[in-house]
Amino acid sequence: MTRFKMDKIAFFRKLNRKISRIHVILSDEIDEQLKENPLIVHIQNHPKLRWQDIYKFLMQGTCGWVHLKHLGNENRIKEYLFQEFADSGEPLDNEDLYELQDSQTRFVRLNLRVWKKIIGDDPAVIWSLMQKASKEIPTNTELFLQRWTELIELYEKGFIKINHRRKRKYGRLFHWLNFVLELISDAENISEIPLVRHSAVFRRNYKPNYRIVKEEDVLKHIS
Repeated sequence: MTRFKMDKIAFFRKLNRKISRIHVILSDEIDEQLKENPLIVHIQNHPKLRWQDIYKFLMQGTCGWVHLKHLGNENRIKEYLFQEFADSGEPLDNEDLYELQDSQTRFVRLNLRVWKKIIGDDPAVIWSLMQKASKEIPTNTELFLQRWTELIELYEKGFIKINHRRKRKYGRLFHWLNFVLELISDAENISEIPLVRHSAVFRRNYKPNYRIVKEEDVLKHIS
């Protein structure tokens, strides 16, 4: 990666910190078609999420579990899964087995707590589902770019918004949204897309405990 691209990722992280406390507000005037959009459903089910959580949701939904690649080789990724699965506690109230992230890729967040509770305590099965899903990880960012463009359109139309009494934050968010669009457009492959953690608010309220797999593989296993 060139120095220029590294500087852009550093600037992205700086912008990320500036918008980390901006609330996401869903309009009351969502039409019926939009109500089936996985992102809209995600916001409805996680009303305390922040914008960086939206970034993570769309990236995972279009790129799969590429975010775990930073752990190194597959053995480390597998060990991390097994340890997190062993540490998984009881499901939270009203948690589903999985959450659809994208209507085209059909990547889902498989909830480890719920799986362990109702399916079984063998993480090797989840690892096999992850390996299958890894074969579907794209090499380019075309779909991520498309979904991010759609997010900006939802924001510009007022379906997803912020508290407009804070004009300064409005400018920061608009700058961040368009800078991310530029980052994705310029990326030659998904390895150049910067990773983010869930926001502290998201981690505190929803205790994310999942792995990215394909919906069809989950359904085949539980049917």
